[in-house]
Amino acid sequence: MIADLHIHSHHSLATSRDATLPGLHRWAQLKGVGIVGTGDATHPGWRQELRELLRECAPGLYRLRREAAGPEGEVPGRCRAPVRFLVTAEVSTVYSQGGRARRIHSLLLFPHLEAAEAFSRALEPVARLASDGRPTLRMSARE
Repeated sequence: MIADLHIHSHHSLATSRDATLPGLHRWAQLKGVGIVGTGDATHPGWRQELRELLRECAPGLYRLRREAAGPEGEVPGRCRAPVRFLVTAEVSTVYSQGGRARRIHSLLLFPHLEAAEAFSRALEPVARLASDGRPTLRMSARE
């Protein structure tokens, strides 16, 4: 099984407008990727899209709703393998330690959409989640 868990949506800065769930699904099929991270699960607009377009198909894995996948003619028959989504996000932490600036990007994997929702609620007091799909937190990665 091939997986790509470091993905960003169209809600992240400097990403394609085509980084939508149907677009990610199509490209995963064309590239032979069976599991794709949703990316940006801390962004409220993206989480809404995830709730609308994905259906849980196994514990922790989601599939794109059939009507959201687009016409079959866009993907050659030999590439039409199932694609599953795992709820993921990335946060950037920026802080000083030992007199040096530190920048750490952490990839987060969630067991389900509700966990991403709970995590996002916990971040709301310290991050502007709607401004970028990959929020920057002014705290250490440990915090």
